[in-house]
Amino acid sequence: MQSKPITNKYSLIALLFTGWFCDYLDRMVMSLGVTGIAKDLHLEPSQVGMVLSSFFVGYAFMQIPGGWLADKFGTKKLIVISIVVWSIFTVLTGLTWSLVSLLVVRFLFGIGQGSYPASAAKSIAENISHKERGKAQGLVMSANPIGLAVAPLLSASIMATVGWRPLFIIMGVLGVFVAIAFIYFHPASKISSNRNNSSANKEEGTGVKEVLRNLDIWKLAILDFGLSSVSWGFASWLPSYLMNVRHVDLVQTGIYASLPFMAAALSQIISGWWLDKFLAGREKIAMVAAGIMSTVFFYLMFHTESLQLSIIYQVLASLPLYFNLTLIWVLVVKIFPSRTVGTASGIMNFGGNLAGVFAPSIMGFLISASGGSYSGAFSFLVAAMILSVIATLTLNMKNFSKVQKGNDEEYMEAQ
Repeated sequence: MQSKPITNKYSLIALLFTGWFCDYLDRMVMSLGVTGIAKDLHLEPSQVGMVLSSFFVGYAFMQIPGGWLADKFGTKKLIVISIVVWSIFTVLTGLTWSLVSLLVVRFLFGIGQGSYPASAAKSIAENISHKERGKAQGLVMSANPIGLAVAPLLSASIMATVGWRPLFIIMGVLGVFVAIAFIYFHPASKISSNRNNSSANKEEGTGVKEVLRNLDIWKLAILDFGLSSVSWGFASWLPSYLMNVRHVDLVQTGIYASLPFMAAALSQIISGWWLDKFLAGREKIAMVAAGIMSTVFFYLMFHTESLQLSIIYQVLASLPLYFNLTLIWVLVVKIFPSRTVGTASGIMNFGGNLAGVFAPSIMGFLISASGGSYSGAFSFLVAAMILSVIATLTLNMKNFSKVQKGNDEEYMEAQ
């Protein structure tokens, strides 16, 4: 059978959206599945924390190598390999028999997923014009909070019916079908990643070195660390905060906990379009304003005595937070030449996934150390938001403009 690559940009966006949705679905079913795992494998809370962190260790480790591999070997090949590998280890999660086997499988699961973010971003840079990349990236990344919202609902229904082991096997098999869709429908790049002459190869290598020497991409990594510390810390501890502090029952907790992620999906869809249409050249101002707004709303969320106001502040805090999480990805796909978007995305996302390793554990330590109070944990979220604002203020957008010069010409030459 011959593949029938898609040519419509919205079909490509839908395909990449599906990949991201599967990524987050397979990742987040563990948040509920681990309750059954802990019971059957007799795991202590500290061991559960190790299991949850083991994914992020592998995922963060793979960000920069995954980006480089996408630049070197092309997006389609790496996306398919990534989805197949993580699907295999999703299935194997359902076959684990001990803490050690679980730690190894989840670490390798993280390695498998680690190549997808940079490959997806590079695919947008290769196939969609510069002026439309913000909208495309926003639409694609809206799959992430949607996955965060859907995963608990889907995994709960499956676990209640067949248990946690079949849950992971079912999720892994679904991933294989997504990989097949990429094999047959993902287009060849409009901008060739493989240069045939030696001077072009030299140019490509120099481009990667320039990215590694670019201080602003490392500042974006710090910015992503601050934003993702809030995102992952909030996602990890919001349900227990609602039950333990706000005394919300289990059913209401599931509903309330999904509201910020629904708002986040809307924010990510709108932010990319808004950037393309209104914010070009004013990205830094928009990011600082959004960061300050999110900081204020997180502070108010914890300090209000009203449950209703707390829920409203959660939603209001999520809107600018995910606006910035989308915007930093948009900056990378709009600014860096397509031949180095993978490496640049990997460096930035490395910072974000270090947050996944540390933030939930830091918040858990602060809650335990304070005898169950969430005050220190939410102060950590506010501090992480302040770090993101400071990192934004240090960005030199003139340097980005220099890198961006010629990006459109590269795309136009490929048409």
